[in-house]
Amino acid sequence: MSQWQSRLRLYAMVLLILSGFGALVYQLWQVQINQYEQYIRLAPGTREICVRIPGVRGEIRDRHGATLVGNRFVFEVSLHLKDLVEAYEREVREKRSAEGVPFRRDGRGREEKDVGEIVRRSVVEPLQEMGVEIAFSAEDVQRHYRSTYGVIPYSLTSDLTYRDYCVLAERTLGISGVHVEAAAVRNYPLKALASHILGYTSRPDEQRDLEDLQKKASGVGPDAERAREELHRYDFYVADTRGADGIERSQDDYLRGRPGRRTLQRNEKGVIVRENSFEPAMPGLDVYLTIDARQQHICETALRDVGIGAAVLLDPSNGDILAMASAPSFDPSLFVPSISAEDWNRYLNDPAKPFVNRAIRAFVPGSVFKLPVAAAGSSKGLGSRSYNCPGFIRYGNRQQKCWIFGRGAHGYLNLEQAIQRSCNCYFYQYGNAAKIETIVETAQAFGLGEATGIPLSGESSGLMPGPWLLEKRGKGEKWSNARTALVSIGQAETLATPLQMASVAASFANGGAVYRPRLVHRIAERDGTPVREPEPELRTLLSEAGVDEAGVSRIRRGMKAVVESPAGTAARIRIKGLEIAGKTGTAEFLREGKMEKHAWFVGFAPYENPRFAVCVFVFLGKGGSVVAAPIAREILIRSLEVDGNPQIQPAPMEETPGQFRHLETAPVFDGGTLLVRAGEEAPEEGEGASVLDPDDARLSTGGEDSYEIPGTIRIRPPGVESVEAGSG
Repeated sequence: MSQWQSRLRLYAMVLLILSGFGALVYQLWQVQINQYEQYIRLAPGTREICVRIPGVRGEIRDRHGATLVGNRFVFEVSLHLKDLVEAYEREVREKRSAEGVPFRRDGRGREEKDVGEIVRRSVVEPLQEMGVEIAFSAEDVQRHYRSTYGVIPYSLTSDLTYRDYCVLAERTLGISGVHVEAAAVRNYPLKALASHILGYTSRPDEQRDLEDLQKKASGVGPDAERAREELHRYDFYVADTRGADGIERSQDDYLRGRPGRRTLQRNEKGVIVRENSFEPAMPGLDVYLTIDARQQHICETALRDVGIGAAVLLDPSNGDILAMASAPSFDPSLFVPSISAEDWNRYLNDPAKPFVNRAIRAFVPGSVFKLPVAAAGSSKGLGSRSYNCPGFIRYGNRQQKCWIFGRGAHGYLNLEQAIQRSCNCYFYQYGNAAKIETIVETAQAFGLGEATGIPLSGESSGLMPGPWLLEKRGKGEKWSNARTALVSIGQAETLATPLQMASVAASFANGGAVYRPRLVHRIAERDGTPVREPEPELRTLLSEAGVDEAGVSRIRRGMKAVVESPAGTAARIRIKGLEIAGKTGTAEFLREGKMEKHAWFVGFAPYENPRFAVCVFVFLGKGGSVVAAPIAREILIRSLEVDGNPQIQPAPMEETPGQFRHLETAPVFDGGTLLVRAGEEAPEEGEGASVLDPDDARLSTGGEDSYEIPGTIRIRPPGVESVEAGSG
């Protein structure tokens, strides 16, 4: 054989060997690397399982960054019941235990595995031997297993002590299906403060989330593709905490974090033996509100003793909601991790309905509605007209009275004087001269009769009645001047929310710009990087509704006279060094067959360059001048105290109790400020300080011209020289 033939054979053999090695390496790569996931799942007795880790919810903060809702970590024990039951059955077979697998009868008499008893034997009793006592409901465990087939984790307890957590973290790997981990839950550092705004969360609902994902996955498009990927990624789906009400609910998509993933190795007995990989969850975005926590604290403090009511504080320059309080309130921290049946029933059975946000519920507005009516008449050139008040006006055979009826009459008044004295007879005539269609149109320009659109559920639109309402009823009724007269003083079917009326006050404060109230300031990353920044939205200018600058100024002067003139209906809240403009209101409504009253006050301060617009509403308050106006004054004074003073911070607030009580006068406030003496008599309709002796309108502060915000420092209001009112 020639030399070259020998070399050719050698080369062929080398090539064959190299090809064989190459094929072997390729196959090993395919099996061990490229198809690792597939074969590890097929390997008998062992496999990896993937668990979805919920993302930590973002925080809710006030406009200055103070945390209103944060997170804290708790230690919990969760059970993968399917694994637990299978491991227990294997153990029974291997040990040939005399106890066997326990069974029970369900509600229909069918036999089923007694999972509650299995949990007691295999988890609860061993934990007790470790010195960890856990109370659990066997029925609750059974229902969870029955409804989820045991593939969704069950939270056995979420209130472990740190000691128990350390003990279990070391020793529970020997119990199949048991996991001990730290989990984030909501934390409310200021407790019940702003509860109606913040809302609350509900426990994760894996079944509902899975059903939602499956529904999305059955569709087409990017969302469906993401849902299919989410379903494919995990063996155990641990759902996110859900926002159930308030900002927690409306901003839930922003607050929810990005889920993480934990990969665990399970041996042939189904026991988790190690963690193979961990992909951490990412926190959600932070939601910054327009709320100032300090001013929210002031408003809620002012409402603590009113029984049922609301207060709203706005920034007139842009419509930002600085505070929005409702009484009674509730404590959202009771919902963490879930509210007890006792507390839930206490809230539900409370006749004062603490879950209802009165700041966005509609009520009869009474005389505060005279402000939009004044604007409506101004748009028709009626602002300079005078009308006579003889004490009543007759429409057909019906006598419609002024609040002063029986004690005199107002005589001839112009618009400013009519606002100052809240003369009904003036507005009966003024409103009819303007026409109901103009009143409705102007009120709509202010946003009355429709919801503001803030991101809270349960907001009422209010009601602007007119001929359309009678046509809708279809009873053949005709609209009359008498109906227009009642609408002109905020009665009849007229309804408005405290938030809407605060917006009306803000529109006059800033000179005629109607802004949509804004509650969300911005959405940001954890480091503060903005993701979304809603801009203030100008709804309209009153000039576009026909109310010129002179008309707005005339109404503003009338509002100033309400407080600053001795004859004004809110003269009792006048204070030297601070000019306040406002409008009182006392609305009549039928409750349980009896005529009752609400007390209102809307206003702004300071008169020049206003900083705040306010609305106070008190359910069953005797009158706007003696109940609502003093509360509003307290809110304005204290808000100006803390404005721009970062050293003042609010303290945690307990929930405000609710009760149906008739308030004759404003309550006594913390800090020694008595705004109206207990037992002081007021006009029958709650308006018209001019009919009282000026000495009866004086305010007492217990000898100190200073105010104290609970949980803060005591400071003197800037520029305040005296706290006397109504003395001229």
